[in-house]
Amino acid sequence: SPPPPPPTVCMVKCLSDSSLHTVSSVASLPIVNPLDLTGAPDIMMLSSISEPSLLHTLRTRYGRDEVYTGVGSVLISINPYKWNKKAYNDQLMLKYHRDNNQLPPHLFKVADKALNNLMEVGNSENTGGFADENTTGVNQSIIISGESGAGKTEATKMIMQYLAYVTDSSSATQGSPTPSGTPSGNAPTLANKVLSTNPLLESFGNASTLKNDNSSRFGKFIKIQFSSSQKIVGATISNYLLEKTRICKQEEGERNYHIFYQLIMGSDEALSEKLKLSCGVSGFKYLTSPTGQSKRDSKAFEETKACLEKIGVDVSMQEIIFGLVAGVLHLGNVKFEPDGDDGVKVTDASMQSLKIACELVGLDVEAVSLAMTKRKIVMNDSTVYKAQSVTQAIDKRDALAKLIYESLFLWLVHSLNKTISAQIETLDDDADTPRSDLPDNSIFGFIGVLDIYGFEHFDTNGFEQLLINYANESLQRHFNRHLFEVEQEEYAREGVDWTYISFNDNRPCLELLEGGSGIVGILQTLDDAWSGMGSSSEKDTKFVTQLHNNFGGRSNATPKHAHYITPRVGFDNQFSIIHYAGEVKYTGTGFVDKNIETLSNELKDLGVSSTIPLAKEVFQVAKDSGGGAVEQQQPRGANNRRSSRIRGVSVATQFRISLQKLMLELDQTSPHYIRCIKPNLLKRPNALDSGEVLRQLRYAGMMETIRIRSEGYSLRESHEIFFEKFKILGEGTVDMTVDEGGVEALVQSLSKMLKVTDADWQVGHSKVFLRHQLADKLEVLTKLRQISSARIIQRGYWEHKAWVAAALIARWGKGRVLALRFLKLRRAVTTLSAMQRMAKQQSSYNATLFVVGRIQTHVRRRMAWRAVEKMKDPFGGLTYDELKQQHDDMESQLNSAIGNKDFEGAAALESKIGALKVAVEAKRPMTRGLLEKLIEQVKVELDSAVEGRRFAECGPLQVKMDELVAKREDLPTLSELKAKVKEFEAEVAEKSKNRDFTGAASAQKSADEWALRLTKAMKEEEEVMGEKENIVEEKKPEDAVGRFASRAELDIEIEKLAKEVQDAVARKEFAFADEKQATLGLIEEKRTVMLTCKEMKQEMSKCKQGLDRCVNEKKFAEASGFQERLDELELKYAEEKKKEVELGRISEKKADKKINQKGKVLMAKGKNVVNIKAAGKPGKKIKGVVGHKVIKDKENVANVPNPDDDSTQVRKLRPKKSLTAKIGDTVLDVCKAMQAKRVDATLVVREEGGLAGIVSDTDIVRRVVAKHLDHGSGIEEVMTPNPTCVEMNDSALDALGTMIDNHFRHLPVLDGGNVVGLLDIAKCLYEAISKLEKMKERGGSGGSGDVDAALKASLAGVGGAQAAALAQLLGPLLAKAGGGSGGVPTLRTVLTQVKAVIVGPGTNIRETAIAMADARKAALVVEDDELVGIFTFKDVMNRAVAKEVPLELTAVSSLMTPSPDTLSPDTDVLEALQMMHDNKFLNLPVVEEDGSVLGLVDVMDLITAVGGKDQWREIFSSAMEGGDDISDTSSLHSMGSTVKGKKAKGGSVKSSSASRVSKSGTAVSKVVEDVTPVSKLRPKKPLIAESGESVLEVCKMMQAKRGDATLIVGDEGGLVGIVSDTD
Repeated sequence: SPPPPPPTVCMVKCLSDSSLHTVSSVASLPIVNPLDLTGAPDIMMLSSISEPSLLHTLRTRYGRDEVYTGVGSVLISINPYKWNKKAYNDQLMLKYHRDNNQLPPHLFKVADKALNNLMEVGNSENTGGFADENTTGVNQSIIISGESGAGKTEATKMIMQYLAYVTDSSSATQGSPTPSGTPSGNAPTLANKVLSTNPLLESFGNASTLKNDNSSRFGKFIKIQFSSSQKIVGATISNYLLEKTRICKQEEGERNYHIFYQLIMGSDEALSEKLKLSCGVSGFKYLTSPTGQSKRDSKAFEETKACLEKIGVDVSMQEIIFGLVAGVLHLGNVKFEPDGDDGVKVTDASMQSLKIACELVGLDVEAVSLAMTKRKIVMNDSTVYKAQSVTQAIDKRDALAKLIYESLFLWLVHSLNKTISAQIETLDDDADTPRSDLPDNSIFGFIGVLDIYGFEHFDTNGFEQLLINYANESLQRHFNRHLFEVEQEEYAREGVDWTYISFNDNRPCLELLEGGSGIVGILQTLDDAWSGMGSSSEKDTKFVTQLHNNFGGRSNATPKHAHYITPRVGFDNQFSIIHYAGEVKYTGTGFVDKNIETLSNELKDLGVSSTIPLAKEVFQVAKDSGGGAVEQQQPRGANNRRSSRIRGVSVATQFRISLQKLMLELDQTSPHYIRCIKPNLLKRPNALDSGEVLRQLRYAGMMETIRIRSEGYSLRESHEIFFEKFKILGEGTVDMTVDEGGVEALVQSLSKMLKVTDADWQVGHSKVFLRHQLADKLEVLTKLRQISSARIIQRGYWEHKAWVAAALIARWGKGRVLALRFLKLRRAVTTLSAMQRMAKQQSSYNATLFVVGRIQTHVRRRMAWRAVEKMKDPFGGLTYDELKQQHDDMESQLNSAIGNKDFEGAAALESKIGALKVAVEAKRPMTRGLLEKLIEQVKVELDSAVEGRRFAECGPLQVKMDELVAKREDLPTLSELKAKVKEFEAEVAEKSKNRDFTGAASAQKSADEWALRLTKAMKEEEEVMGEKENIVEEKKPEDAVGRFASRAELDIEIEKLAKEVQDAVARKEFAFADEKQATLGLIEEKRTVMLTCKEMKQEMSKCKQGLDRCVNEKKFAEASGFQERLDELELKYAEEKKKEVELGRISEKKADKKINQKGKVLMAKGKNVVNIKAAGKPGKKIKGVVGHKVIKDKENVANVPNPDDDSTQVRKLRPKKSLTAKIGDTVLDVCKAMQAKRVDATLVVREEGGLAGIVSDTDIVRRVVAKHLDHGSGIEEVMTPNPTCVEMNDSALDALGTMIDNHFRHLPVLDGGNVVGLLDIAKCLYEAISKLEKMKERGGSGGSGDVDAALKASLAGVGGAQAAALAQLLGPLLAKAGGGSGGVPTLRTVLTQVKAVIVGPGTNIRETAIAMADARKAALVVEDDELVGIFTFKDVMNRAVAKEVPLELTAVSSLMTPSPDTLSPDTDVLEALQMMHDNKFLNLPVVEEDGSVLGLVDVMDLITAVGGKDQWREIFSSAMEGGDDISDTSSLHSMGSTVKGKKAKGGSVKSSSASRVSKSGTAVSKVVEDVTPVSKLRPKKPLIAESGESVLEVCKMMQAKRGDATLIVGDEGGLVGIVSDTD
């Protein structure tokens, strides 16, 4: 059945404002294409083209962010006010360059079409149906127009970027190689220069307005020049109508040109100071506030400088350019004030601004000031200056500022053209020549991009709007004419009749503006209005009145010109013009002044007189290019002098000439149009104001485009598309591939059916042209035919569906029966399966229940056990740290309770603390110190059990002892841990040296682990010691420590407590002994505070020395302090001495005879080294090695000793057992072993047992310390290899002679090829010294005869020839040594040949050792010319190297032997040797009686001073082989001398009646005759102590002297007893 008829009346709702509208006749509504609703990419594709359809399409596409829409060959661009990266990326550029026709409208599509047309690769099939066959191969132009803020500048940049990108990569994208001979290396650089023009011109030519933040205030036409290889080879820029009024004044909310703000915000401190811009934007009259754009201005300024560098403007030129810009700003701050009669001058406050401006521009201040404040009039030969008003001076100031900025802008454009143009520009355009410095100087053509302002219509329109609309009228006429020509070309190419299409020409409106056809135009009338007298406002009124007279009429109904309207209101100052876009009313205020810019000659000439060359060039370029006010070169007066005021070429005339040249260039190109539209006035994204857009579309002339299309055939379809679309309406089926006349046949068939003629449609060569009405009918018919066909298809479809449904129902019934059977079977199976699973789960549950019950039982039992354990031991679950923290907390609580007198709470806490202490001790972590303490306790218990014969207890105690000893391996000592760390560190160093980095890493890991254990052990020991100190502190008996008034009382108490400790240990009362020992330790600490008389005397001696020193140095303040200290000590000394007498510590006589012993030798402590072993140990014999020198093999040995007589053999010297070290032992280990064994030499043996070398303390100093050798080095690097050796049966005299001759202190001794000992020359001197002493006594003071007699008497026991030889030798030797007096030489004589080493106490060990190594002498430590100590080679080895002290950081005073024994220089050699032997000294200082230090002597010095090797051979022989009683007597004499020495200090030692004597004197003599005398046993010099000295003092003396017994003498000096270490 046919569809129901449509209603006659309907309501339409507008979605934008929800308004309702009534449509009286629905039939009048046009039928639209579905494409009309979705938004066609090209307006020409719409079935009905009108303003509503155009606006709807734009709105729809804008909502989809499709801002580009085509209207035939015109592109509409709507500003999105947001950035879309996907719409402008490189991939999209290449895509449009490869396949332009199939892509939607875009800026890239327009640019690519222009590029293809230029390169003659244009395609006649273009979107929109317009063909460009006649426009390919000619220059192209892209005309971009629109209002401010519509996006013209961005569109220009996008097009330029596209052209630069695709031309640079065209060879790769098109797949064609670059033409040979075409250089392409510099193309990217040139393209960058061309692109750099945009931001540069924007900085100087753009400003922020109310409508646009980056509004172009000038028009520009950029011609991008291309070579034949499609490469950019250059560009030129033409500018039009720079808005100069903005320089001096801006509307509210707008800004001046960007460059002013960029310069202020972006310049650095130096440039800002140079240009005097520190006052900021607010400091300049020409500028408004930056409105929050400071950051953007700073960034843009850097971009501007970069663009200037790209076009070849260096930094120095940039500073001049910026100086001109700053000069304009400073010029705007110049103010004027009246000066006298009608005169004017620059104000004093603004004179500085004028000076700065003139300095930056290079002008003379006086000249500029005169030109602005005076008017120069030249009449005949006289010159007259006429005063100006303030207003006129301000006008001149602004005119000069405009001149400077306009000249700079023109120069900048000129410089850009010189840089980027492919031709060298001259003033004559026809004389341009190609440049040779560009990659391709053959210009094939150009593409011009015109960025011009759009049509403007404001509430108040002035001179600028008139010129802008004049330019748009010219462009609109060019657009209409071009569009009509395109239509003509399209119809002609397709063979379509077009004679009936009309063309609306706006030539009359252009003639009204610029004149022509006998009409004097508005612009010419404006030029003429300048002449004559009158003010500016009067001239403006005159101009408007002249317009009314020329073009208006009495009424608007009959005007003289159709496009001119005289307003009814305000006709004296307003006029209206009907433009193509509508009527615009203009206000004539300021027209004349803006049109004619006048400058006085002196102002115009100022620019070219600039002292800055670049500024002068700027003004000259502007003058040559016709910018500004250009003088008309006409003679004035008889002398051809110029008038002081000239008329220049008007702005309107300049603009008209420039516009005409532009139109001429555009006429010679193939244009492409882009109309930019602003979607709203608020600059919001995604918001389209329909009224605003429609207004701009009208102003852009788009309605004219639609009209031309509407009058013609608006719908154009290709033959293929038309046939496929409408073939269903034809009679029968026509196949175009078979019948080529298929389209014509279809059209004829449809014409008959529709009864239309050829006027409604025409068939072209490739397209079918239709009018909209016919196209609508065809669309309706096509739709009806489709509906009818669809109904037939639907009918068949439903019949087929019914048959399919019946078959489906039958199949469903059969399936349902089978499904029911299957469901019944599955239900039975499911029931059986559920029962089986239930039985399985029940069994599993029962088993789980049983297991859970058992687990709960065990858990409850475990919890009960823990509860019991908690009751037994409430602290069982706590760690040691937690227990200790609880203990500390309770202690603090206890102290607080005691302080608060809460004794009940204190008692409760005390009971808890006791149990807590037990728990703490039980869980205390085991350390090596605690382990040793436990071992000691168990050992004491074990010894007690053994002594008490409780053998049943011994077994468990021994097992416990073994377990504790076994734990020593798990708890090494700190020294063992340190040794392990050093061992692994040495291994790391060795493996790193051998580049075994894997092994080094493993060793380093082990070293870190041991170091961690060492740190932990040290921390634990510190904690244990800290706790011990706390315990001791708790038990500190304050009453026992602080009650002593003197040191004597303190010593008595110490002796008493010591006795109590000994008794308690004897009674096995160890707890009591420990308590007393703690008290004893605390009391002994008082000794450091309470000094003895002896210590006070020493302190007083130091105070006296300090007092004398301060008095000598006149430091009386310090001397006063020493004196006070001395008085205090003397008072305390008297009180302490009195107290000692009262307590019976000393007698009154002895109180003044107290002996202070000096020079105590400190014992070096050390440890044995694992690799060190003593020679002679069973099974460890040292074998001699071939290559060692043996003395008996020497040729200089005269007599071979008798093997049967051992009196002259080496064994007679009794070599001491030697200390040995292995090859590979470190220097440090050997030093520690030598320190522990108290030896000064060590033998070094190889692995196989052979002797490798010898090392002494001297070698350690000379080869280790002095040479900065690492202490961890091998001993083989330090030893003396292959040392000289002697046999036991060798001659002792030869051995001693070799040692003296070679200054050897030690010689290894061999016996049967094995090293059995070490010979020390100091030990060998013993008997010789004793006998020489006797010889000295018997020598007297006689001559040589007396000496000979004494020698013969003393050598009576020596056999015949040997005695005679010795007497003959010693006689002249001793006589010579005694200076002919027969005496032995003194030390004063010896020191003349000995070099001394003297250092200060602050000298470090390293420096001291180097000095000792150079002199091979021990060092004397002297302070203030007084000997304070001695530092020997052995001290270096034992106290420094062995103890690993830092050599560079340790002073010698800390390791030296203080207050050593000294000798007088008048002491003879034999006395010196005797004293050195008795005290085991190797060195002795020699000091004068006044304390001045002379030097130091050693054993070898004394031997060398008396005689050489040959002489001492006989002396040693006599001493060793003598068999008489000289040794006995000598020994007794030696002992007697010792006693005498003691007597000299405190009295002689007499034998008391209580002393036991073995025999009488006669018996002694008998023994001496019958047996070997006691002297043969070599009695050592005894240590003597007085009966009043304490045990501690005697023990310290025995330790210092290394003795094991001491003789005790009474007050009278008699022997009263003996004390040994056993005692």
